[in-house]
Amino acid sequence: MEISHAYLALTWGGYLALHSLLAANSVKRGFQQILGKGYRWYRLLYSLLATAGAGAIFLWGATLPAVRFIPENAVVRLVGLILATYGLLVVRLAFRQYRFSEFIGLRGHIDDDVATLKVDGVHRYVRHPLYAGLILLFLGYLLFAPTFTNLVTVACMLLYLSIGIPLEERKLVARFGDAYLEYQQEVPALIPRRRPSAE
Repeated sequence: MEISHAYLALTWGGYLALHSLLAANSVKRGFQQILGKGYRWYRLLYSLLATAGAGAIFLWGATLPAVRFIPENAVVRLVGLILATYGLLVVRLAFRQYRFSEFIGLRGHIDDDVATLKVDGVHRYVRHPLYAGLILLFLGYLLFAPTFTNLVTVACMLLYLSIGIPLEERKLVARFGDAYLEYQQEVPALIPRRRPSAE
């Protein structure tokens, strides 16, 4: 591992910290006061900046030396491909629960009081299917291409999710109250049980 990988970790850390900060309710309320009617496009701008920032870091990472931390192994690559493919399928199922235009902010700001708690579809199995799919995708990609650059990137992503999921759970409890607390008791966060929760 080289010093460039340490810089990569710091860059991911700064990006993910800013990503969380801009998603915080207190920060969004501040921007709402500043932007006024223009706040309806906050989510779209947030999505565009997040995509551009992550894309830039991934492109930079691709220029770093591709030094492997485990030797070439066809079985490991196959397992990684299977995990990543399954992760993509889970992510796709998760996105079916949302309108893409609404998710990225093309339809403008959606007030919390009109938002609905998703408990059907893939959400019957896990509370955070998008994150579950991304974790599988990250791990699969790391096994498929086990370089130090990818190790740093995946480690940063997993650390971010381990911190971000509990924070998001607090937001959901504040937004939906007892309904979400009951949902927490019935449905696991990331790893599904054998039988899904009843709708």
